[in-house]
Amino acid sequence: MKFSEWGYTRPDYSKIKIDDCKNMMRKAMSYQMFRDSWLKVKKNLKYITERIHYCMCCVMSVTG
Repeated sequence: MKFSEWGYTRPDYSKIKIDDCKNMMRKAMSYQMFRDSWLKVKKNLKYITERIHYCMCCVMSVTG
């Protein structure tokens, strides 16, 4: 069987990582844990925004 016949769909790793950080924020037991989780979410959002900007400037595919 060829790989193209498998129907593989690549996961959205950025979304998965952000969802993990949001879950950590929900489970935070202290202000420090919540703050650290929020900073991770903020860093991931910044990365995604920069990636989209870079891809738009270079007319590249955003998915890879």
